[in-house]
This record gives sequence, C-alpha cells and structure tokens, in this order.
Amino acid sequence: MGVIIGDYGESGVIDQMYVMGGEGNVSVLNVLLKKNTLGGITKIAIVIDGGIVATVFLEFWKRRRSTLTYTWDLIEWEEEEETLRPQFEAKYYKMERVNPISGKPEPHQPSSDKVTRLLVSISGIFFMISLVITAVFAVVVYRLVVMEQFASFKWNFIKQHWQFATSAAAVCINFVIIMALNLAYEKIAYLLTNLEYPRTESEWENSFALKMFLFQFVNLNSSIFYIAFFLGSGCLIDLCLQMGVIMFLKQIWNNFMELGYPLIQNWWSRHKIKRGVQDASIPQWENDWNLQPMNIHGLMDEYLEMGIWYGILEGIGILAVITNAFVIAITSDYIPRFVYEYKYGPCANHFEYGESCLTGYVNNSLSFFDLSELGMGKSGYCRYRDYRGPPWSSKPYEFTLQYWHILAARLAFIIVFEHLVFGIKSFIAYLIPDVPKNLYDRIRREKYLVQEMMYEAELEHLQQQRRKSGHPVHHEWP
Repeated sequence: MGVIIGDYGESGVIDQMYVMGGEGNVSVLNVLLKKNTLGGITKIAIVIDGGIVATVFLEFWKRRRSTLTYTWDLIEWEEEEETLRPQFEAKYYKMERVNPISGKPEPHQPSSDKVTRLLVSISGIFFMISLVITAVFAVVVYRLVVMEQFASFKWNFIKQHWQFATSAAAVCINFVIIMALNLAYEKIAYLLTNLEYPRTESEWENSFALKMFLFQFVNLNSSIFYIAFFLGSGCLIDLCLQMGVIMFLKQIWNNFMELGYPLIQNWWSRHKIKRGVQDASIPQWENDWNLQPMNIHGLMDEYLEMGIWYGILEGIGILAVITNAFVIAITSDYIPRFVYEYKYGPCANHFEYGESCLTGYVNNSLSFFDLSELGMGKSGYCRYRDYRGPPWSSKPYEFTLQYWHILAARLAFIIVFEHLVFGIKSFIAYLIPDVPKNLYDRIRREKYLVQEMMYEAELEHLQQQRRKSGHPVHHEWP
C-alpha cells in the first residue's frame, strides 16, 4: 500500500516562476516541494501500513493467549481475595481496619504513610532516570575528548578512520554502562518496592514490574534517542552502531544468562557432588539442596520481556496514530497542495483532461517581503514560504484567507485520518476474532456438557426424593 499510494507523490509540482536569485533557486525549490509532498503521502501510507501490521500482530497475540489459557485450564479461573504479605502485616499490625470484603479486621496502612513512601519511591525513580541521562552526556563528553586523540593516533588505521573509532569506542563504553546500570536497577527497584510496603503479592509484582520497565526503557533507549534527535545530521552511522551493538550484544548476554549460565551452574553442582561422599541414607530433600536455587521473582523477567508489552503496544499504537496525524498535517506539503488544487488552482472551477491542476502552486505558496523595510539600502522584493498579504495590500503581512482554509483542512485531515486508521484497525480486529473458531466451539461444547451433567445430577436428586416420599418417578422435570 505504501508503494502504491506513494507513487501519487511522484507527480510533483509544475510551475513557472522567477524569484530573486535567478532561475536556479526556483528549480531547487520545486525539487524540495516535490520531495516534501512525496514524503507526506508516503508517511500516510506508512502509518496506515504500520497500524494494520500492529493490529494483525496484536490480534494473533490474543488468539495465541486464548489458546494457552484453554490449554492451561484457566478459562473459568477467578481471582480470589489475596492474603496479606507478611512484611505488611508485621509493619502495620497495630493499625487495623475492617476489610469490606471479608468483614474481618486486618492491618491497615495510613494514607499519609502511603503517600510519603510513594513520593520517596518516585523521587528514587527520577534520580535513577537522571543518572541515565547523565551517563549519556558523559559518553558525549568522552567522544569530544578522544576525538582529537584518535585523529592524531600513531596507528595509521585508527588515524585514517578516527571517526569510526571514536563512535565504536563510545558505543562499547555506553553498552558497558547500560549493562552495569541494569544490574544496579534491579537492586534499587527491589529496595524501592519494599519501601512502599505493598499490601499483597500482586501489588508488589505490579509495582516492581513498572519500575523495572521504566528503568530498562530509559536505560536502553536514551542514547539511541539522543543520537537520533539531538546529535545532528550525519550521525546515521553512529545510530546504526549504537542500535546494532545494543541489540546484538544484549541478546548474546541474555542468551548466555538463560542457557549458558545454568549449564555452568549444573556442571559445577555435579562436580561438587562427585567430589563429595555418596551416602544412600541421605534423604532426598538434602540431596535437593545441591540443585539451583529458584529465582525469587519467579517469571518476572519473562513477564517484563513478553507479558507487559501487550498493553504497552496497544497504547503505543493509539499514540502513534494520533502523533503521525499531527506530523503529517502540520509538517508535510500534502494539505496546502490539496487545498490549492481544488480551491485556488486552475482546476478549481473546471477540469480539462491533461491539464495540470498544480500549475502556479509554488508562486501561490510564496509571499512577498519589501526589502526596503530592512533599512539597509536595498530595494526589491524577497519571496518566502507563507500565506501572508503583500506589502502593497490594505493589511500587509497578515494571514490571508487561504491560510485559514489550509489550517481548517489540516484539522479536518487529523480527524478524518484518525477515524480512518482506527476504523481499519477495528475492521481488522473484527475479521480476526480473539478466540479461534474451533476453540470457541470446543469451549461452548464443554459448557453444554457441564450443564447437562448438572441437569442429570439435579434430576437424579429429585427422583431420589420422590422415591423416599412415595411419589411416582418421572424421567423429566416434575
């Protein structure tokens, strides 16, 4: 779709116009406007394609989740009232309140104490995030310091490729900092979560997962964000190096911790057992002491990598559509071109086959400025990109009616574009049900069989009561 719709932008802008500086500037301006228009139309297609891909991915994710839920027999699972954490009970056993659910008194955390601990925890989170940003700027300072050193290095290879050497060294140092901060963040998130004294285990897990996600998101993406948006032009190689090293080396490290490190631990445990004295009288629970200890967080790491992303991806998808709608409407040349083509151009009142509806668009999109108003002894007019009245008009340099038409068209485009993309997403979600058809029929079949079993059991119970009371027995409901 992106290629098909993007071809429309290749029509370009045909104009005949002369501005101060010669005919060459007009050609450059035409090329820039042509690229800007093509970019705007291509952005529309890319956003629509991205929304479709994200929706299809999430819908198939839902189908997979429903299949696993059925396989694990969790369809009818209902969350029970959780018990209090021992740490919470030990901390607030002197302050009790009647639980509205159970009707029994239980320890209660005062609101003032809860707010105070949350503020301290939030302060710790912001401090660690600021530490990440400080580390990013420290790497930037390092690049500036060693850039001159690599340029005057004794080795000819490094001297000739000093820019690549500087970027590669900075990326490697940044990766080491990221991995070191990741280890520190887990400890700090654990301490901050315990400082809050969550009431139940699920509250503790949710709070811990949120902190870890914020820490890891900022830690992994802050350097990439800085290079992409603040370092300036010509930094594509730096961005590719940063993303490649972080993704590649981090994946290697994760694979080692999930596969290699347990293998090494198992080998070392077997080695210690072989060196020890084998005694068949030792009970099994003592032999199990040599097994690897279970992670205190359980499947928290897997949840951070997979489960937490479901809601995040849905939110990012909605935010991306809204953001791109504003970006396309405000920054691209698509809307002004569209308004000129159907309102102010040669095809506004009539259309003839073969006629270019964009003739005169460049001249129409440029306003006049009187150079004599600068007070520098220059005369003549300069053209600039805007929709303002000329100096000889009754209201010079004020926005023209065409400007307000374009502004209204931009706002209308945002609304129409959002509704169009969300409509496509909703239609795709309707076409791809959350539960597969065969699984849905299987679940309904099981519910039907359960209802039949309950019916037969109740009927048998009533028949037994009739036999005891001497009434005739029927095989249907009385």
